[in-house]
Amino acid sequence: MKNFGENKIRIILDINDLAEKNIDFHEFMSNPIDSQSLFLDMLDQAEKEIGFVTKDCKIMIEALAMSNGSFVLTVTRVLPDADKINNTPRKKIKVKRKINTMLSASCAIFEFSSFDNFYDYGCSLSAHFCDLINKNIGLSKLYLYNSKYYLIVEKVKEDANFIKSFSSSISEFGRLVSNSNTYKNKIIEHGKLVLKKNAIFACSTGFKK
Repeated sequence: MKNFGENKIRIILDINDLAEKNIDFHEFMSNPIDSQSLFLDMLDQAEKEIGFVTKDCKIMIEALAMSNGSFVLTVTRVLPDADKINNTPRKKIKVKRKINTMLSASCAIFEFSSFDNFYDYGCSLSAHFCDLINKNIGLSKLYLYNSKYYLIVEKVKEDANFIKSFSSSISEFGRLVSNSNTYKNKIIEHGKLVLKKNAIFACSTGFKK
């Protein structure tokens, strides 16, 4: 834990920390009950270790998932007016989750709630942008796993403008859930391969014919 000003701290949880607390990357980002319990535990620890008291304060927590599978948690507190301080229990915390929009060159995994969502994403792409995808993404595969569809993207060129445009184009239909090779291997092992090699291209062109 590290202080960033009087009312802000930053906590980093690496892969070993997550394993020690028996936390799965995907479940951590999608299960608000478990996540809230973990955040409360960390706030209690922060109070004991560095005196960061959050009682009677409004709290905002940003959870940023990094490409190496770790989390950077930024906790900001808003101190109440003196005449509003009371002994009421701490309110539930509103957590603002952020997924790193920078694609990993080795692996990026996007989740779609249904095949229709993935299909709609492909149909939304222009011919020009499909060409950019083919030039900048070396491999894309689609898997069915636990009733959801996962697009695994690999060998992405480090082009900042393309990465920003690609992340924006896909955000309306799916979400980046992991850059972890471990999670990728889990999907490959237990999921069903639906589209291989050029899944995005197949969806954006082949299905329209």
